[in-house]
Amino acid sequence: MTEELLSASNRARSFVVERLLSNRISSRRELDRAKGEASRLFPLNRYLSNAEILAALPPDRRKTFGDLLRVHPRRSASGIVVVTAFSAPFACPHGTCTFCPGGPREGTPQSYVRESPGMKAALLSDFDPRGQVRTSLEKYASNGHDISKVEAIIEGGTFIAVPLDYQLAFVRGVFDGLNGSDSTSLGEAQGRNEVAKSRCVGLTLESKPDWCEPEQIDTMLVYGVTRLEIGVQSLRDEVLAQSNRGHTADDSIRAFRAARDAGLKVTAHMMPGLPGADPQSDLEDLERLFSDEALRPDMMKVYPTLVVGGTSLARQFEAGRYTPYDLETTVELLSEMKRFVPRWHRIMRIQREIPAHEILGGVRSGNLRELVLRRVEEKGFACNCIRCREVALADAGEMDEEDELVLRREDYAASGGEEVFCSYEYGRSGRVAAFVRMRHPSPAAHRAEMESSCIVRELKVYGRVVPLGSRSDKAWQHRGLGRSLIGEVEKVAGEELGAKRMVVTSAVGTRNYYRALGYERLGPYMAKALR
Repeated sequence: MTEELLSASNRARSFVVERLLSNRISSRRELDRAKGEASRLFPLNRYLSNAEILAALPPDRRKTFGDLLRVHPRRSASGIVVVTAFSAPFACPHGTCTFCPGGPREGTPQSYVRESPGMKAALLSDFDPRGQVRTSLEKYASNGHDISKVEAIIEGGTFIAVPLDYQLAFVRGVFDGLNGSDSTSLGEAQGRNEVAKSRCVGLTLESKPDWCEPEQIDTMLVYGVTRLEIGVQSLRDEVLAQSNRGHTADDSIRAFRAARDAGLKVTAHMMPGLPGADPQSDLEDLERLFSDEALRPDMMKVYPTLVVGGTSLARQFEAGRYTPYDLETTVELLSEMKRFVPRWHRIMRIQREIPAHEILGGVRSGNLRELVLRRVEEKGFACNCIRCREVALADAGEMDEEDELVLRREDYAASGGEEVFCSYEYGRSGRVAAFVRMRHPSPAAHRAEMESSCIVRELKVYGRVVPLGSRSDKAWQHRGLGRSLIGEVEKVAGEELGAKRMVVTSAVGTRNYYRALGYERLGPYMAKALR
């Protein structure tokens, strides 16, 4: 029976491949029709997967049909593929937050359950970073994604608080996974990655706000970190205290400034619905996040509070001392939040990926973002956040071929410094094709490289991944938009802000890009004198 099924699968794959190679399939609808026909003809009790078909194609034809067969195309729509490596379980130095599942006693990193996405691979590899990264890259490649440009995210809590030798070994392992080879030092691994087939174009860490002191930020820069996710959760000290967060709102303000002044991108984690909060106070917090010059993060992940079994919050919930927000309250709150999101901000997520059966109370719906956007549409306005306006996520037929790119600029104060946000957007639709964030650091900046300097904290060109060293007429990347934006902010820095030097927080894998623009290494950065 097994041999018969295998034979049927092989014939079904050959059937679809033959149609592809003879140019009888040119759309996903035609592909689905061919897969259905193959299942009936041979017969199979399932549809062939795109990954199966891709693997059955001759190697020299796989790129030809990559767009058609790519699984989960939106995963590389922002211009990169993302891989996550979970660090081993360590207890948080301050104790455990009331809402936090997992931890060493559960055999998972703090705040994660065993069935969280990516956790299975982490457990199977015994939290080996190299293994986790290789597994993710192989999966992307088998599903038709280009893996030449990778953002690596280290998750598992406040990484900078774990033992230093573990940190160094883990980060080296992440780079070894990207390189596909072992190294003897972090510096060696980073050097190899500058020319590797899978280059690190961004490295992200998570941290509590009270672990973002200047010396800790300096350590992150040595690792090649470009973005820092900071667990703000609430801007009210009484709410933070009730959840045993171990930090204050002022800690978040200091963390934002230290990270920004060192050139890092800042992502805030917010948790509406914590004990002691209510929808009105949460909405005020979210509005303040954008209006208060001491805050204004570049990005945000909003995680409505969930009650997960085994936590202190679960005991409060079961005793009737805590009531989480229901779906309607959450959708209404988050839709109202979107009214005041600025054009330079990106809402990355609005929901934790925790399996519904693990949730005792709170929102279980897996499509919260879609429900919020539907409510926004019903209210008659549009979200201005970058994610909602990415050109690569535009629906088919939405883009007007006559719509032209325009250069837009917005300046704003944040964390004691000046931010300049320049973007290429389509004039009619407002879709974002590329943007750059440049900062004139605050007087409190602790890095010597910031003296008489401005710093590029982020350069982003949206679109499907284009392999390094190649071009594609159908993709947005590598059309010169990035180079043009760098030239624009260099002019602003020198002529308007009086900077003598431009510094760039470059990921390890993008250093050669900046070398081609005349930049050289300066500590953990790339730098160029301004005329």
